[in-house]
Amino acid sequence: MSRGDDDPAVAGGTLADRWMRSVVSADADNDGDADLIVTTVTGCVVLRNDGHRQFTDLSAASGLRDLPYALTTTLGD
Repeated sequence: MSRGDDDPAVAGGTLADRWMRSVVSADADNDGDADLIVTTVTGCVVLRNDGHRQFTDLSAASGLRDLPYALTTTLGD
């Protein structure tokens, strides 16, 4: 998504209809690819990077989907 052809629909439309607040990238699943957590006014979106410019929405499984008005994200290891 960083090649100048950014498209929120890359993640299957997950972000296309949301007002985004912040984003953090980290290798959350330890596979070597940067995954994303995006905060929005309607909850958080967790996207697992499969390494081929495709992201899988793991928001429901993460338990973060229904956290409205999240303003920022921070990850620590």
